[in-house]
Amino acid sequence: MVGRGAGAAPGGPGGNSACAAFCAQVFGDTKAAGQCTSQAAHGAGPCYSCAGPLGQPCPLCQTCNGLTCVQEADGAPCTDVLGGPGFCCGNLCCALGAGCVHYPVTTCSDQA
Repeated sequence: MVGRGAGAAPGGPGGNSACAAFCAQVFGDTKAAGQCTSQAAHGAGPCYSCAGPLGQPCPLCQTCNGLTCVQEADGAPCTDVLGGPGFCCGNLCCALGAGCVHYPVTTCSDQA
C-alpha cells in the first residue's frame, strides 16, 4: 500500500505525481492506469480511495480492502477513544470490559 500524501492536492506539489505513481503501481502499464491518473487530475478515482495517497483513512471499525472501506465484524480488535485496546461494536470501538448493544441503537454499555 502506498502512503498518504501530506496535504498534496490535484495539480499541487506532489498531487499528480503521487497519484500517477500510485496508479502505475496498482494498474501497471494499462489503460486503467491512464484512467486512474486522469480521474486523479479531477480529484476523483482510486487515488482518493482509502488505499490511495490522497485518500482518507477508513472510519473506526472499518478496514481498507482493496480500494473500499469494509465493516469489521463485532469483536474485532480496535483502539478506543482513550488509546487503549478495545473491540468493534458496529461502527463503534468499545473499551475492553464493556458490552455491545445493538438495540435500539448501537452503543457500548458500561458492563459486559
